[in-house]
Amino acid sequence: MYQDWAAKYDIFPSSNSSSPAAGTTQRSQLQSGHETNINFLRKLGYEAYTIGWTAILKAELEASRLLLDEEHELLPPGEKDGNNYILGRMGLHNIVIAFPGPHADASAAELMENMLQTFRNIRFGLLVGVGGAAPSLPNLEDVSKDIRLGDVVVSDPNGAHGKCSSNELQ
Repeated sequence: MYQDWAAKYDIFPSSNSSSPAAGTTQRSQLQSGHETNINFLRKLGYEAYTIGWTAILKAELEASRLLLDEEHELLPPGEKDGNNYILGRMGLHNIVIAFPGPHADASAAELMENMLQTFRNIRFGLLVGVGGAAPSLPNLEDVSKDIRLGDVVVSDPNGAHGKCSSNELQ
């Protein structure tokens, strides 16, 4: 089921007939169709990834994947982890991008919860998206509590519960 969806959107890197080095997978094309030089994907362990990114929509997944400086080879799925992942590097940081399968109805919180069970060294979690779930009714008494397009919403965990605050870009 997932493989059909992944093949349709070219989620898995394509293979070439030449032999890659041990522990690497060959890739010749990004999901977006941009041609790249043939390179080899590094394989890192679960512990190497410190930033988790959730992508609920296909557009968010494509954008996040294109922002990677380097993609890494996929790891076997974790026990009881229904997430799908793209692994890679941005600058000096190893990133895990989690996304639901084609028929999954997972929330960002569920994706992150599963990710944290599989990738135990995640220190920062990102949900970068179009803000489809953000409140849309304006707060006329206090405009600082109104979320608008272009705003950045930051979660500051407090014990067992997350706390969000809005920071408008200037």
